[in-house]
Amino acid sequence: EIAFDVPMDRFVLESLGPRFPPAGVGDGRGSFSHPALITHVAAELSAVKRVSQDEIFEAAFRNVLRLFRLPRARACSGASDVPEPSESSSDSALPAADMTGQPASSD
Repeated sequence: EIAFDVPMDRFVLESLGPRFPPAGVGDGRGSFSHPALITHVAAELSAVKRVSQDEIFEAAFRNVLRLFRLPRARACSGASDVPEPSESSSDSALPAADMTGQPASSD
């Protein structure tokens, strides 16, 4: 329910770290996971939101660029197909955050 309601411009994808692979992968919870398993997370989210997996990846990529204020990666495969984050969108009102998710200090 929550995943369905989260707007496409308000999520990033993660695989929950090395001890929590997606359900149905490996020997279950507590077995080894890997960031490459993010495709399983994207597949599940695409089913929940009723959009293509490509749409999920494109939205997540744009959201990460915006969240961490990264320049658009031109050397990445497929990156040229992903629109540049818009400075005029309401998303630019998001505060900067450090890698822990805490607001960046203004020092």
